[in-house]
Amino acid sequence: MWIERDILNNFDLMSCMECLFFRGPRQTGKSSILTRLQPRSQSLLFLDDLALKQRATEDPQFLIENSKFPILIDEAHLAPPLFFEIKRRIDQSRRERLLNKPSLPPGSFRLTGSNQTLIDEVVKETLAGRVSIFYLLGLSYSELFQFDSSITLSEIFFRGGFPELWIRKEINPIFYLNDYISTFIEKDLAISAGIEKRREFLNTLKLAAARVGELLNYESISRDSGVSGNAVKEWFSLLEANQIIAIVNPYFSNLNKRLIKMPKIYFLDVGLCVRLQAHQEPQTILHTPLAGHLFETLVYSEIIKTKQNFFLDYEVYFWRTKEKEEIDFIVLERNRMTLMEVKLASGATQSFPTPPTLLKENKFIRKCYVVANGERKKLDQEIEIIPLKDLSNYLRE
Repeated sequence: MWIERDILNNFDLMSCMECLFFRGPRQTGKSSILTRLQPRSQSLLFLDDLALKQRATEDPQFLIENSKFPILIDEAHLAPPLFFEIKRRIDQSRRERLLNKPSLPPGSFRLTGSNQTLIDEVVKETLAGRVSIFYLLGLSYSELFQFDSSITLSEIFFRGGFPELWIRKEINPIFYLNDYISTFIEKDLAISAGIEKRREFLNTLKLAAARVGELLNYESISRDSGVSGNAVKEWFSLLEANQIIAIVNPYFSNLNKRLIKMPKIYFLDVGLCVRLQAHQEPQTILHTPLAGHLFETLVYSEIIKTKQNFFLDYEVYFWRTKEKEEIDFIVLERNRMTLMEVKLASGATQSFPTPPTLLKENKFIRKCYVVANGERKKLDQEIEIIPLKDLSNYLRE
């Protein structure tokens, strides 16, 4: 069974470099997408295989010489010497192209990687100017709704966007996500970053999940976790780089203020956040005090996934004044600003004003409520009501 992915339908191979790199958290479908990319990969190298990883590390030249192009290399960062051999091959191909000899076509090397810390180290050293990098998160709500329009919000909260949990409904999400946290986050990411206090690291992540959608107070988390504030900031920076969490800054016209004022924290997969909050069944999640913040997290995730899947250029902020007037999200493009209020209930009936400061930005401003269900409609002349299933389309208009 295959769930149609938006990024694959918007992908232009001929505009890419000789090397493609799909990066993002584990189990989001990176290698599955690359196996379906036309022309199909002729050699598949999965470096989770310890014997293959050893061969790729010790003799990458032999490995590539005995493979057929295009080559898919999954979790390529596990064998750093491969990157130097790929660089050599691409550089040699470009010299041959200058002599009108056959050269490597776009996408000859197709790499995936999940540990951004290790990826950054090897890519910056070797493949700059030779690689097209793409980011892939889990399934968006739009992709899931097109796959199965009967899905419920409770199911989304409980399973998140991991494709395997939707293709194989018999898998227990609790066990799956517990293993995911234990193997990828607690071990893979923490070990590669040299984090020795792994229990404290996991507790800090759980504290982040308990504060999702709220202002991020490092001192408060430091006190509750028993870890220094600097360590908390370093760990959150690691989690953000690996697209586990997102730290969203408030919007100010003055860039320095955007960077100084207190941000908010979200998770890029709501199911992972729900698991860290220790919910045991989907039916009760919508009745918890954090249900509104979880829905806000799902909306933020949809905004980011739409940006990545359709190669859009915008940034996301929130607005908050000292008087606690707030706009949940500001999606900022070059000539347009979209103001979003997020409401779990579908009964939004009251308009919200545009802050006077934003009116001075000389940008076209549109406003909407994002709600869980229902149909798209106008609330008044200024504001639309956008159900979550239509949010991706709305952002692309």
